[in-house]
Amino acid sequence: MTTRTHTVLDRTVTMPVRVRTATAATAMFSVRADRAQSMVDHSGLEVLELRPGRSVVGLVLVRYVDGDLGPYDEFGVCVLVRRHDSPARRTAVGNLRSLVRGDAGVLIHRLPVSGEFTMTAGRGIWGFPKTLAEFDTDLEGPGKRVVVRQDGQLVADLRVRPGLRLPAPGSSMALTAYSHLDGVTRHTSWEMDPQGIRSRPGGADLRLGDHPIGRELAGLGLPRRALFSTSIPNLAMSFGDAEVV
Repeated sequence: MTTRTHTVLDRTVTMPVRVRTATAATAMFSVRADRAQSMVDHSGLEVLELRPGRSVVGLVLVRYVDGDLGPYDEFGVCVLVRRHDSPARRTAVGNLRSLVRGDAGVLIHRLPVSGEFTMTAGRGIWGFPKTLAEFDTDLEGPGKRVVVRQDGQLVADLRVRPGLRLPAPGSSMALTAYSHLDGVTRHTSWEMDPQGIRSRPGGADLRLGDHPIGRELAGLGLPRRALFSTSIPNLAMSFGDAEVV
């Protein structure tokens, strides 16, 4: 069996890429489905409505500590979507069931990162819309905070407060991650092993800046109370090549 490799900035990246240690925090928000759909229409994907007229947008902070792409921080704006190979449109109840079963996907809509190598690899291998940004990240206490700036403008200031400890999943979790770059939509399967998960309703404080990403989020009605927030102190992941939709 041939092992797939990619050359990025004179370095060899071997598939699958493995992240041995990372820390993450997320805040999920209910938004109007029509506004979210307008934001992602260019991808050809359809947002997942978990109740009539409402979809979910997530803000995700990840600090990669030990992984094949090196250490870096990233801040993702993610939208829950129906898988491209799903059958005909489902009801909101059916969409919720697909989310619970792991049949749904997530479109990585915006992805500022702190390192040039991961930006180049992310764009070239998986088509993720990675862009360079400045991060002020505090993950040391029970609460997690990140301040993201790009081109001298504030993108977002997000703080996730500590939640209640949840049982560890019995096995690795799978996620279908979608990307869209240069007119091409791709999907990648991610395997995740989260440990020490804490979650709570609400639990997020968000301040948006004047950067276009911040204004885009404001157009969705943010900041507002989060549906729920989650922190993961120890997260391992692996992901292979992307496939064109």
